[in-house]
Amino acid sequence: MAKGRPDFSPTAVDVILRPEWAAQEGTDKQFLAEDVKTYRQLVETIYTVPAGRKLIITDLIGRAFATAAANADLNQIMEITCFTDTTELVIVGGNGGLAVTLSKPLVILAGALFSLRTYCNANHEMNVAALASGYEYVV
Repeated sequence: MAKGRPDFSPTAVDVILRPEWAAQEGTDKQFLAEDVKTYRQLVETIYTVPAGRKLIITDLIGRAFATAAANADLNQIMEITCFTDTTELVIVGGNGGLAVTLSKPLVILAGALFSLRTYCNANHEMNVAALASGYEYVV
């Protein structure tokens, strides 16, 4: 039985998507905002894109859970927003959590401030967390 590449050649060229390449090269980025909050309180992580670089955000993940067992059966509604300077780029929400691969990645230019925020939108105390992931490259 033949093994190796489909065309049985000893050499080939692989096509690697930029996010996969960034992970391999160590230029991938992850930003986490997490804390215990109550209704409409937010947790924020801020990052300024270095000169000569671009930040691309491709995915958002969030989770929320009640800190008290008595509230565990209630809705665990959370929200994630991403800003650059004062412009809101995306807003997503979920009950207990969410995972979104952005069909159009967020592009944050050099020198701009990137802000990842997550809000507690439940009427009880919750642990809320948001994770934004992507990569950064030299322009």
